[in-house]
Amino acid sequence: MRGLTATIRAHGLKVPDDIQVVGFDDSTIASMADPPLTTIRQPFDGIARHLVDQLMQLINGSQPLGITLPCELVVRQTTR
Repeated sequence: MRGLTATIRAHGLKVPDDIQVVGFDDSTIASMADPPLTTIRQPFDGIARHLVDQLMQLINGSQPLGITLPCELVVRQTTR
């Protein structure tokens, strides 16, 4: 992230005025970036639980079912 915003600034552009930036996974670093990065937060606990359930279904000879888990948009200073 730091390299991206530095490169944008080096080209005379501003975040988020000229270019908006969105990341994915909402790591701790995202909130400490300069400027703080807007990002998509995934429900890692829910993903892990679902993967274990799928594995157990496969072990028991069942076909695992797909699932859609909600993600959350965490708006910070790299978007408007």
